[in-house]
Amino acid sequence: MWGLRRAVIAVALACALVSCATEPKGPSPEELARQAALEASRAEELARQERERLAAIPRFGADDMRCLALAIYWEGKSDGRESQAGVAHVVLNRLKDPRFPKTICAVVHEGGDGRRGKCQFSWWCDGKSDEPTNAAQWQEAQRIARTEARTGAADPTNGALYFHQRNLSPSPSNNRQRTATLGDHVFYR
Repeated sequence: MWGLRRAVIAVALACALVSCATEPKGPSPEELARQAALEASRAEELARQERERLAAIPRFGADDMRCLALAIYWEGKSDGRESQAGVAHVVLNRLKDPRFPKTICAVVHEGGDGRRGKCQFSWWCDGKSDEPTNAAQWQEAQRIARTEARTGAADPTNGALYFHQRNLSPSPSNNRQRTATLGDHVFYR
């Protein structure tokens, strides 16, 4: 009787060993691929959420945001949103260039030391009040400033550092590269 039990146990063990050896161990390649795709999708979604979170963090203080909104307002208030965004990006692009000051207000006020006509932005030293006069256009300029100052905002000017209104001709000595025309403004690098 014990011999028969030993034989049954031996056969059961042999069957268990054989079936384990012939069955796949772990998930199939297809399942692994699905899991990898799911993990990549989750990682991509987390990265997107992090980019959005970081983009929502203000990069600049209230004074700089006011200076940026004033530049947008006075340089582009009569033009469309895309042109106004272009004005904002010229100011922001200058921050990255070592030839220009390192704060928004310093960029906007550059050359405004009392010498009329030497300002980078003519409205700054034209002798007139810089207080906005149209509430709706001022609110729009502030909204555009907040939007364009976000990290990762697309630059419609392709890196422009200069601009002028389309109805004005650039200086004959201007050998700058045109990067965009947005509304009534032409942008240069």
